Amino acid sequence: LPSCSCVLVTTPPKRAWCAANMVNVPAPRFRVQAHVLYHGLGYFGICGIALGIAYPLMKTDEEKRKVLEAKYGDNVRVAQQKNKDMAEFFQKVHVEHSQVIN
Repeated sequence: LPSCSCVLVTTPPKRAWCAANMVNVPAPRFRVQAHVLYHGLGYFGICGIALGIAYPLMKTDEEKRKVLEAKYGDNVRVAQQKNKDMAEFFQKVHVEHSQVIN
């Protein structure tokens, strides 16, 4: 041993993997560290509970559509008309452009 005050650390020899000593290989251990389990349950557990409480209270799509139609019906109709006008405009531009190319 050396005369200094350091500690000699030895590591056990690694076992080589082969079919012959497959019996001696220990099964891999699945370990979850405590902080991972704590935070995982905290984040996903609390979110799951909140969603479980809020989900039955959510409105369906038809209920949301009725509310939006009641509050913003005029805006919806104007936007739909503008969409139709723009679709007609682009269709005319496309037809004119295809005639110019041909």
